[in-house]
Amino acid sequence: MTIIQIDPLETCQHPIQSQSGRRACWLEGWIEVPAHLHDAVWATYGWCDLQIEEGRLVGVTPTERPPEPEPEPQPPSEEDVTLDMLADHEERLCMLELTTTATVAT
Repeated sequence: MTIIQIDPLETCQHPIQSQSGRRACWLEGWIEVPAHLHDAVWATYGWCDLQIEEGRLVGVTPTERPPEPEPEPQPPSEEDVTLDMLADHEERLCMLELTTTATVAT
């Protein structure tokens, strides 16, 4: 049996649960999903509006899932920091060689 939470979470998603061997809804505030709506409910991943009549789920309307939040930027790894320092050091050496060569040539 599959059940779905009647009131959505803050994210507007309705949590869904399934357990084999159940014959009745086992959680308060949830409603049984009839067999003919089982696939439709799971296809929405809970992002849906529920149509409930006389205490029974009679339909679901898929809703748009909100966009995933941007992942938080990761701090640079120790290797990246080292490579950046080496590149900076190499650039300074090149600049020093160029200015030294230009001074000697004149």
